[in-house]
Amino acid sequence: MKKKIVLLVFTLGLAVVVFFLIDLNFDQQINSTSQTQSIGDNTSVDVKIIVPNKQISDGAVTNNRNLAFKEIALPPQNTGLADHLYALKIAAEKGSTGAACRLGFELDRCLMESGLKAAISSLNEKSSLIDASNPRKERLETMLGNLKSDYEVVQKVCKGISSTEFNSGWKYALQASNDGHLPSMIRYVRQISAGLDLNNMLATPEGWVEYKERAPIFLQQAIDRGSAEAYEYAGFMHLRRNEEWRLVPYDIVKGLSYYYALNEVAALNYKDALHRNISHFIADRKFTNDQIDAAKSLSIPLAKSLREKNTAPIDFSKGTQLSGDASYCGQN
Repeated sequence: MKKKIVLLVFTLGLAVVVFFLIDLNFDQQINSTSQTQSIGDNTSVDVKIIVPNKQISDGAVTNNRNLAFKEIALPPQNTGLADHLYALKIAAEKGSTGAACRLGFELDRCLMESGLKAAISSLNEKSSLIDASNPRKERLETMLGNLKSDYEVVQKVCKGISSTEFNSGWKYALQASNDGHLPSMIRYVRQISAGLDLNNMLATPEGWVEYKERAPIFLQQAIDRGSAEAYEYAGFMHLRRNEEWRLVPYDIVKGLSYYYALNEVAALNYKDALHRNISHFIADRKFTNDQIDAAKSLSIPLAKSLREKNTAPIDFSKGTQLSGDASYCGQN
């Protein structure tokens, strides 16, 4: 009996030593300038310390994270998440904005997998009821083909990932946004790659509470940093009558001012669409001449900020410039 107890104590002691050495190893890896090390799942992680040249101005970052954050070389896109999950989670826990962003994106895709499957089934049914000579049939078949391609990729990426994992995706999307990563902030605000499913809100109740609190803050921070996407979304939200998921107050003058500001820096292709939007809102919301003048006046400093922070003309003629893949995780 005594021998068994001694053996058990020795085994536990050895396990503690091994755990300590592994943790120390990883801490050394994270704190080095650049080195590669396998951390237990056959994934090599290249960790680099990235120190921005200057702090982000306008109070864009409100959390207490050190702006010298740790980054890793992200895995190739559309590869099995299970192969990289452990490495990404450890890196995110150690402060990697890129890893948190990528986890938010991938786990959101896994969360939406069942919805994608349902959409394919629904479109299949609709397409089967339409005659082959109907032009709508071709459009539906094109949409169906795109959805099926997306679904195949998502199945490959999410194989072996549990619902417990993909229901935690919102935490990583929020982490990347809290770190002041502008592309993540914009997507989070618009509920894109945010790890939140409107069709199953009970799966992530805490995530929705955080969204309601943080999304309006992120939107304003993105506006202050001259994000054209944030301007477009703020204009839309201020002019939107529906109160559901309102991030900013209903204010038609302020909303129109964002569209006027965008018009000052818009590419020619986008100006036509902006003019149509402006004309529509003026007529539909029954603007007075005084309100139009007030919106134009408000737009002057907004346009100035936009010009200073965007060197190229803004072109949203084909929609806002949000990438459909995870490449935004490597952008500033």
